[in-house]
Amino acid sequence: PVIKQNPKLEPPKPQAVVPTTADPDSLRASAKVQLLDSILKSRNDNDPRLDTEFLDLTTSEKNALRERYSRMQKEQFNERGTVVFLLGRELKSTQDIQFLNDVVTEPPCLSLQNCQLPPVSSNHDDAPGTEITLVYPQIVTLKALDSFLASAKEESDLTKAAKITLRSGEQSKNPLVSKMARDLFRKYSGGRP
Repeated sequence: PVIKQNPKLEPPKPQAVVPTTADPDSLRASAKVQLLDSILKSRNDNDPRLDTEFLDLTTSEKNALRERYSRMQKEQFNERGTVVFLLGRELKSTQDIQFLNDVVTEPPCLSLQNCQLPPVSSNHDDAPGTEITLVYPQIVTLKALDSFLASAKEESDLTKAAKITLRSGEQSKNPLVSKMARDLFRKYSGGRP
């Protein structure tokens, strides 16, 4: 008798999942991130859409931008600073302030090519402006906190959280960030150290 072998079974091919009902808020948030990526890819810091399309962000849009920030390479200084700028100009919740606290307490970047390693040669890393470039997201964070506190009409939970974030910035291992945070804290705490 002839024994028939079973045909080789292959796993089913994955099918694209198409949601039957898309969450409109998630779709808008995804569209914001796609627009941001397009603007960042163009390397046009003066794109007017940064001032028109990224105002009055919803919680979902802010969360999507925070997620996008977290996925960026540490060496993407300008791109990361742009995201901080967009989120930092709309500080309305403790989650907004917490994001800035997370940014200001990031470990300092050691070189333009690789944040984890000290510079191999000092040619690029000693160029004018390098010190600022290495901490650009943190400087944008501190400027956002300065603007927020300057416009605050009265003390609130958010202004207190902003001041705590300045205190966190004082602990930075980068002397530029530490000094700027300390100066701002003194400015908004009546000169107290």
